[in-house]
Amino acid sequence: MKTRGLFLSALMMGAVLAGCSNEEVPQNVEPRDVQKSESYVAVNIVAPSAASRATTDGGFVAGTEAENTVNNALFVFFNENGGFVEAVAASGEDLKEWTAGEGTVDQISNVVLVLEDKKTAPASVVALLNTGYTETSIGTPNLTDLKNMVGNYSEGFVMSNSAYLDGTVDMTATPLSDANFQKTAADAIENPVTITVERVVAKVSALQNAESFTVTGKDVKLDGADVTLVPEITGYKVVATNPVSYLVKNIEDINLDWTWNDAASLRSYWANSAAPEAYTYYKYSEILPVENYAEYCQENTSDDPTLLLVSATIKPEGAETAQNILKYKGLYYTTKGLLTKANEMLADYTYPVTTDEGSGTSNDWAPYLTIVDAGEDAEPWEVKVALTEGAPEVAGVADVINGMDTAAQWTEGKAYFYVAIEGLGGEAGVVRNHYHLLTIDAISGMGTPVYNPEEIIIPKTMPEEEYFVAAKVQILKWKQVNQSVTLQ
Repeated sequence: MKTRGLFLSALMMGAVLAGCSNEEVPQNVEPRDVQKSESYVAVNIVAPSAASRATTDGGFVAGTEAENTVNNALFVFFNENGGFVEAVAASGEDLKEWTAGEGTVDQISNVVLVLEDKKTAPASVVALLNTGYTETSIGTPNLTDLKNMVGNYSEGFVMSNSAYLDGTVDMTATPLSDANFQKTAADAIENPVTITVERVVAKVSALQNAESFTVTGKDVKLDGADVTLVPEITGYKVVATNPVSYLVKNIEDINLDWTWNDAASLRSYWANSAAPEAYTYYKYSEILPVENYAEYCQENTSDDPTLLLVSATIKPEGAETAQNILKYKGLYYTTKGLLTKANEMLADYTYPVTTDEGSGTSNDWAPYLTIVDAGEDAEPWEVKVALTEGAPEVAGVADVINGMDTAAQWTEGKAYFYVAIEGLGGEAGVVRNHYHLLTIDAISGMGTPVYNPEEIIIPKTMPEEEYFVAAKVQILKWKQVNQSVTLQ
């Protein structure tokens, strides 16, 4: 198939490209004979709005200008057996004219392709938008090869055919009919083939349902005094993300007890995710600020779900600045408070001192006590009391200090909470072209302590604690998923 020209007319595209795709060609379709002269094929690209739904049904939400921009397109044509026929490109300049869609469709635009010199017309087509692939760099993949292509498609809002089941038929490639092949561009425009596409990435954002929170359900004494702890949410970050994705949605062998397939809307709400070498995590210091928070990530429906990490600073009500909070044997202390307790444990141990008044002894070990990392085998938040270099060597003192339990430290009140991001059906997972909106309703715990903000966080909780994030998820045009959560 040679491209003698590209004529752009009206291409159909939805705001948040929801999952809609094209069916694979039934194997009993007979080849269509065409003359060895040019044929015009008009292609309508339809990008549905993004879908999102989890614990509650959402709707569809339109995408931003950046989310809907198409810079390049490649149309890959296949024969009736799924064999490669030809790839035809369209440039960003060809893809400028868009009209507004209705319902779950954001925008509409058409491309008219001129094909020639083919004894047998193609039977199906897949659209690849913003991939940067060209007629040569894509190679000559058959349909199965294309469905197995895995890569990092997280940049530039890559879009491809939406996939869904029509009965038992996998609609990944859009079928072509005789009427789609015309001798003039005008006739082709009257008989277009419509390809529904969706974004490869999912979108996640979060907001809090109140201007401020207090740690509810938690009676806390700090250094023995009653306090009300106030957590301030400082940031969000999507973690345990998948660094790779299938180029087109993989819906093979999905068997779920909720309606994940929506043939009437030409889309589906679940997918198999590509298996990465490892999922991606970040440092506490890399968590993004709250204002205008939104992130994009690639599909992950594995047993290791993608999480929303919520960072917070916890401090006593009325305190101007945050300070270290330590939990030792179930009680909460400041750094000074815990060192004071350790000093009291050494009250029976004395060491010689010399003052202006003469020689004597002291049992004040405070100048020789400090807090240090509990070591490589400890949890990331664990610290311990230790003797400083130069501490007096008195029999039994080191045994007392070394015998103390470790403590958990919230350095300058830093904590994190996390919640598994849910998709439709309440399943934990992020799916392409879904918009997951999580709303923080309450904070009912202290979260997981952060001792060193420069360490990579693999989210976990302290064994004796239960920390939860309560979120409401909606799925919208991006199909929006609203999730309400309580952080504990």
